[in-house]
Amino acid sequence: MKELFYKYLQSIIPDPTTARFLLAVSGGVDSSVMTQLFYVHKLHFDLAHCNFHLRGEDSNLDMNFVQHDLLKSIEIKGGRTPKVLVKEFDTFSVHKNSGSSIEMVARDLRYEWFRELAPDYDYICTAHHANDNLETLILNLTRGTGYKGLNGIPEQNSPFIRPLLHFSSDAIQQYANENRIPFRIDLSNHSDQYHRNKIRHHVIPVLEQINPNVVYTVSRNIQLFNKQY
Repeated sequence: MKELFYKYLQSIIPDPTTARFLLAVSGGVDSSVMTQLFYVHKLHFDLAHCNFHLRGEDSNLDMNFVQHDLLKSIEIKGGRTPKVLVKEFDTFSVHKNSGSSIEMVARDLRYEWFRELAPDYDYICTAHHANDNLETLILNLTRGTGYKGLNGIPEQNSPFIRPLLHFSSDAIQQYANENRIPFRIDLSNHSDQYHRNKIRHHVIPVLEQINPNVVYTVSRNIQLFNKQY
């Protein structure tokens, strides 16, 4: 995965070694693996973490992990030490009069802050992966977004890039296990409270019975569709 990751990054960015990256890091397995991959390739990066205070003390534990433990745990030593930027939000208060779901409010807050930070970086990286892309496609089709919904998650829309987009969640988890990369587990991912989780837990397993490689098949179809349209 390490070599494939860098090859994919090079397909998006002409010379990753000269770029300044800001990594959006939650503390979960995806963003923790992304952090380790940027480090092993000796790239210039900092971390940005959002604490939405949606999960009580667990949210604070995630923040503490990113602030104090993540870089230490992947043995970053020598050379430049990445900065860790943290922003705390009163998400419930913002949500009260928003008319939007709590997920959309958190998303908007996150991206608004990232755009404020953007002038100091060439690229902002999120840890979306191929499973996220499949879930997004299914959500789009279910909600009726038209042909644009078939585009899935864009691999880049300046200044944002998604260097894990063509890796499955299983591949990322395997890489974390093999390289002993610690991460935080978000227990809300196991709940069916959110639409995306319902798709993850109930729809995708059925699709995998029909095609065990459905995550990569759909990812490839999205690429082909984007080239045509």
